[in-house]
Amino acid sequence: MAQEENNENQKKKNRLVPLIWLGGAGLAGALIVLGVLYAKKQGEVRNLSRQLSDTAAVFIREKEMLSHELARTVTRYDSLMTGYNQLNSGFAEQKSRNRRLEKENAVYAFRNKVCEKERMIQSLNAEQLRAENEILKSDRENLRTQSNALQTQLLYRDSLIADQMAMLGIRDNKLRNDSSYLARFMDSVRYENTSGYFNATELNGAYGLAKVDIPYSHYYYGLTTVNGYAVNRHLFAGLGLGLLNYHTGLTTPLYLDFRYHFGKPGFNPYIFTNCGWIFKWDEISEDPILFFNPGIGFFKSFSDKFGLNLGAGILMQRDVMKSSFVNLKVGFVFLKNGALKPWVYPR
Repeated sequence: MAQEENNENQKKKNRLVPLIWLGGAGLAGALIVLGVLYAKKQGEVRNLSRQLSDTAAVFIREKEMLSHELARTVTRYDSLMTGYNQLNSGFAEQKSRNRRLEKENAVYAFRNKVCEKERMIQSLNAEQLRAENEILKSDRENLRTQSNALQTQLLYRDSLIADQMAMLGIRDNKLRNDSSYLARFMDSVRYENTSGYFNATELNGAYGLAKVDIPYSHYYYGLTTVNGYAVNRHLFAGLGLGLLNYHTGLTTPLYLDFRYHFGKPGFNPYIFTNCGWIFKWDEISEDPILFFNPGIGFFKSFSDKFGLNLGAGILMQRDVMKSSFVNLKVGFVFLKNGALKPWVYPR
């Protein structure tokens, strides 16, 4: 029994040994697996630790950013609240203004109704005025037609009166012109008909032209005087006498003097001509020198009786041979009847 029990125990022990080896091998494998898993878990833990630290840094940065954003949001919120408060106050003012505008709108609506009634009344009055205006237009057209007819008659009458007045004006002008012309003619006759004695005393000088180597042909100078008659204010005629000293000897001219003045007395041009004889003192028995002296000049009156004249001309003479001179005359003129006084024609 005991052996059997020992055998049984030995058998049990023999059965337990493989189980123990299997258990030990399993435990060792488990330990190895656990070691490997532990090492792997340690790597994962280190990775997770690094990820955690990185995530914490990110979270810290995000926290700081969120803090800044929160501060900005708080500031914005404060400003929005300030604006909200202002809007509330403005809204209150706007509400009071709206109430005031509603009251004014009611007043304006009432006035609009009153104005609409007045407009209707004025429209009716306008219709009446339009009808009256049409009547007045027709009356005005009738009056205009009558006025045009009367104006046509007045124009015709005015044209007749104008023609008659023109004829009367022409007749009056003709009478006036005839009267003034007759008066001017009589005055001009009285003005021109100023005749009487005149005297012209002049200094003479001349220089020979062409041949100057023959006697009485080089030059002369002297004094002459003309006494005559003024036919009118323009035409003068007289007899001249004087003393001329030629380079050859003394002479005495005896000649007729004719002068014609242009324009009115005062300062005017004139033309003259002298013709006659020149008697030689040294050769008194010989034939005198025949001469002809035309020229032009200017006359200036100082009063109604006295004046000054300046003339120049060409003197042509015939002695043994023909000779010519350019001569100059300066002198005083005296008229007895005052024909030199300036005079203006009446208009």
